[in-house]
Amino acid sequence: MAYDSSDTVKSAKDTSFEFHRDGTVTGKLGCNDFTAKVFFNGSHVSFRDARLTTHRTCAAQNMEDEESAFETLKRSLNYRYTGDSGGIYMRDDHTSEYLATGLVFRPVTDR
Repeated sequence: MAYDSSDTVKSAKDTSFEFHRDGTVTGKLGCNDFTAKVFFNGSHVSFRDARLTTHRTCAAQNMEDEESAFETLKRSLNYRYTGDSGGIYMRDDHTSEYLATGLVFRPVTDR
């Protein structure tokens, strides 16, 4: 999500976040695997010690999406749950509310 526009990540099918009860988040950022510590406090979430756990190269678009997602992990984000979409929206808390940037997570179901 960039500037209130839902700019879909081109490598979304290759991107995933899995939040664990022990306070970590793992997943894929379009090309490489990652891990980070995650802290939830009320409506605020922050990531610490984000690092890539693999170092592969892949399609240019995936690498670009990965770089953007990795940079987002390094910032604090506000989040809110939405009942309609069944997901989590995280908005950057350091920018204007009218120019929101952030991430949108939608649950994956095993169908």
